[in-house]
Amino acid sequence: MPNLSKIILAICLLVTRINALNVHMADNIDDIISFVNEIMNNSTNQDQDSLKMSAEALDELKIDDKENYADIVDEFFINQPHEKVTNQKNTRLKGLISKVDDAWGKYKTKDLENDDIMELADLPGSISELYKLYTGDGDEDYPSCVAKDSRPNACEVEMDNQSRLWKLHQAVVLSELRGLILNLRSGSNAEKAAAHAILHSEEYILATYNGFKASPDSHYRCAPEDHKRGDTFTEFLGLFQGILVNELQSSNTKSNDSCTDSCSSIDFSRIDNCYTMEQGDSAKEYCQRNPCHGQIFNCNHAGDTTACEPRGSSDRRFEWADTQEMGFLGQKDDCKQGNEIYLHEYTKPLVTCPVCYCTCSEEDGESDALRAISLVPQFADIDENKVVTGIKFVEKDNLIQIQIEQSELCAYGGIVPDSDECVDLDKIKYIDTGVGGFKMKTDDGDKMLTDGVEFKFITVTDRKLYIDKLVAPEGEVIVGVSLDWDDTDKAIELKILSWPFDYISGVLENRRPLSANDSSLNWINWQNTEDPTGAYGQERTAIDMSKLDDPAKSKGFNPENSKPNQEIEITTTDYKIDMARRTIPYLDLQPVIYEEVKSPLSGLELIYKQQNGFGGFLAFKIRSYKFHDKFGREMSETDLQKYKANFDDPIFLDIPTK
Repeated sequence: MPNLSKIILAICLLVTRINALNVHMADNIDDIISFVNEIMNNSTNQDQDSLKMSAEALDELKIDDKENYADIVDEFFINQPHEKVTNQKNTRLKGLISKVDDAWGKYKTKDLENDDIMELADLPGSISELYKLYTGDGDEDYPSCVAKDSRPNACEVEMDNQSRLWKLHQAVVLSELRGLILNLRSGSNAEKAAAHAILHSEEYILATYNGFKASPDSHYRCAPEDHKRGDTFTEFLGLFQGILVNELQSSNTKSNDSCTDSCSSIDFSRIDNCYTMEQGDSAKEYCQRNPCHGQIFNCNHAGDTTACEPRGSSDRRFEWADTQEMGFLGQKDDCKQGNEIYLHEYTKPLVTCPVCYCTCSEEDGESDALRAISLVPQFADIDENKVVTGIKFVEKDNLIQIQIEQSELCAYGGIVPDSDECVDLDKIKYIDTGVGGFKMKTDDGDKMLTDGVEFKFITVTDRKLYIDKLVAPEGEVIVGVSLDWDDTDKAIELKILSWPFDYISGVLENRRPLSANDSSLNWINWQNTEDPTGAYGQERTAIDMSKLDDPAKSKGFNPENSKPNQEIEITTTDYKIDMARRTIPYLDLQPVIYEEVKSPLSGLELIYKQQNGFGGFLAFKIRSYKFHDKFGREMSETDLQKYKANFDDPIFLDIPTK
């Protein structure tokens, strides 16, 4: 009989080894081989005490606090939208894992009797079925089917595919190891049981790796059921709008006799007076109810015009106009919410002062229009090991701002549950004098902000945004986001700040407080981003924004209608369709996050979502960190040949060796 002290020592060493492991042991074939070998070495002749101790230690490895691994299939696959992956396949997967769960619950440490051993005799067959289902049985493996499924779509995604596939991968590998211990306890051939556990696990790793590689790594929000201003979207309200004006009202026109009979002559002028319309023996003065606090541009000849000018607090200047030269502009109604007015051209011998339809660009401090974007960087608190896990547009303090969600990074690139929070925005106040401006409250008092540095006014000459996809270097996650003004290209562009981290510990390197004033930070923009598709080797192209209607009228899905290295110009809806009443595109206010399971991010995009014929929405798309390279897939040739000799299941996926 073996020396009792040696048995106790062996058991203690085994338990110490197993307790040092975690569920990520399932990601590396070398770790699995070491685990299996230690069980085998310390349970010679199926020593029941050692196997019981192994079972107790393995039982500590839970997935999301779940001891029954079949629950993973329920929560993350059966209860999630799916189409290509059938209910039958999901139910079968759950059933096979349940068989292992049930056997494990009954027999992991029980003193086995003959009836128990007879019942466990079917377990190897169930495990082989599980292996074939997961690895594809000669067809496409299960993880790849999940990754390529059309559902969940952009409207349904609550987590990155990698997150749920990782949990399932751990469930099948740990079920395999549970099966190994149960098979050894019931008297199965040890070499054969070990070979099956190891090679099944290797094939599981390869299948999951395939699924990770094939998984979409980006996410954006789809259109809500109802578009609600201030809730699901905002707009640069009143910034650019259609307006009717007589040439006499232009700052370019000095007197009635100096009219040019050309609407283009008043482009980039201001409306600085009313004008008198002579109607027979009478005269009537006309002033716009909602004056233009800035320049007018894009002026065209309307001729004598009947128009509906809304009353009260409407944020639109005109509902529609029936023009002599251009026909109908906008959608005619009975004008019950406004006043129907008649504008006619001022004519004298040799002089005509035409009625024009123009676009007003609000540019004065007294304007109520939303006309600025914040360029203040937003940082995660990396001193507390927090990273960016989501983002959204916010309308606050007369500005369009970006707000990030931060969460705490933990081991193996995970996120601490319930650690997510929105980072507070700075307190900014609008200044309504002169051309307008902003000041920010700081610990040292109010700081005046500079146009083009901390914020940017959108004007007729400065209204271009770049549509870009930014990717962090390998091994880094996003910790900062900002918009920036490129004064050379006259465009607002996206930029990100990424930071290296240790994958095993989940700790960010060189943690310290981040500041917008830190010139040592290496921001990433379109000029220095990782560019695997070569998008930035081409000329930047413009998105066509002509002949578009109110984006809020669009129903259903607004698909992504842009690609990296494009640009978009803020403009108005179409005159013919909408009387240019709205500034487009709108901005999607929905938070772009993973609702259920958070992920660190390695990429961020500014995109344009649009349904055909409508003005669309600017939005963000997030890119989750890719973990496929964290799998230890390669076996030594010696190990492969050793275990193949005792393996009688087919090998479906080619095993890489080192």
